[in-house]
Amino acid sequence: MNWSSAVFEYEFEFDTTIKLSSISFQRLGGYRTYIDNVSVSMRELMYLDSGKLIVDRPFEDAELWIAEYNLDGSLKNSTNYSINKGETKEYDIPSGEKSKALLWNESQVPLCGELRIN
Repeated sequence: MNWSSAVFEYEFEFDTTIKLSSISFQRLGGYRTYIDNVSVSMRELMYLDSGKLIVDRPFEDAELWIAEYNLDGSLKNSTNYSINKGETKEYDIPSGEKSKALLWNESQVPLCGELRIN
């Protein structure tokens, strides 16, 4: 396996030390690759606080999309805002029937899960 191109995408909720390891065998032997003493931090990038939508220090430049929906699920309105890496911004919460916020990078890849507002 080519480890330079390997991608690990896992979500964990824990507060402990973990060990990730892999053993590879070749015709004349093998080798072991491991990561030890990994520090994992988790923080919210988007949350609701005191009637405001807070976007808190994204890891890269981002686009915030706020979508408002009618009760039948059809899109009523959408607005987007640009947020620079490391900025914290707050936005008014839409008063519509249903709303959600999405935080994406410039390539429209989600930076976190959607936030359902109401």
